[in-house]
Amino acid sequence: MPQPLPASEGDGTDPAAFVRRTLHDVWNRRLLNTIRAAYGESYRGRYPSGRRFAGPGDLAAFVLGLLAAFPDAKVTTEHAMALGNDRDGYRVAVRWRFEGTHEGHGEWDAPSGARVRMLGLSHFGIERGRIVAESTLFDEFALLEQVWAARLAAGGAAPDGTDRLPLRRRVEGAVVDGGA
Repeated sequence: MPQPLPASEGDGTDPAAFVRRTLHDVWNRRLLNTIRAAYGESYRGRYPSGRRFAGPGDLAAFVLGLLAAFPDAKVTTEHAMALGNDRDGYRVAVRWRFEGTHEGHGEWDAPSGARVRMLGLSHFGIERGRIVAESTLFDEFALLEQVWAARLAAGGAAPDGTDRLPLRRRVEGAVVDGGA
């Protein structure tokens, strides 16, 4: 069971506290109805690997997929700050940490048992008390490395059929050499 988020201070209109509470409720308390309540219908999101979300339903589908692959996932907000005003809207920047065990099937292949940890950054646009835009970054290659390292340690094969992690990856259509 996740630790409860401390009570918000002030009058409840702090946009950074709103985003912190929303992330906690969605990822840690699994209150997926929070997505419909906190995100506007015009929401547009950008995530790694070219993922684009149009509306709260797309985001909810991604969250469900990630929780299926990492059923014990926990997201901790390490820092959040906001700029803006009620008239023009707010921008909220958040640094967060994800931890979870790869115990379910999904986008990252069959369960590996890997304990995955990664850092991420998100920028949110808030208008009239709802999240309408989001740009999120996390190192998906690092996530895959952790998953495949656990698979190799258990005697499995890497994606290329060898007994070692591949050191080359594709990024936005270009091949990047990860070293020898």
